Amino acid sequence: QGDAAAVLEIVAPDTRAPMLLLRLALAAKALDLPDFEGLRTKLQAHFDAADRRGDALHEREAALANLRLFDRPDLALELAQRNWEGQREFGDTKLVLAAALASGNPNAAQPTLEWLRAQGSQDVRLQPLMQRIADSGASHAF
Repeated sequence: QGDAAAVLEIVAPDTRAPMLLLRLALAAKALDLPDFEGLRTKLQAHFDAADRRGDALHEREAALANLRLFDRPDLALELAQRNWEGQREFGDTKLVLAAALASGNPNAAQPTLEWLRAQGSQDVRLQPLMQRIADSGASHAF
């Protein structure tokens, strides 16, 4: 909901759960807290360990972290697309659209946009991203 301070109140600072660690790191970044780098390092270590194990369980979180924390939009797009193929939930859909834009490859969002169109799905929260893709001149934009 965009309330970074609330995250710090709700999530224990010593959490080891990747989804919660990601939320802490995002909140620390938003609030420009000094422990942001430490949280980002812990999170990267978690993702590295998951990669070594071949664990793709947290691809959405890895995509979000690469997009918003590690400034690796191309990797974020790859992970988001792979995750979206299996999940197709709102958060996954939004992440594909955002990563496609951030990577400078709005056409990469076309399968997601086509799926939304085929489903007759509309969500006001997706409209700004969809409009930015359309404004980019992406072929077949929604």
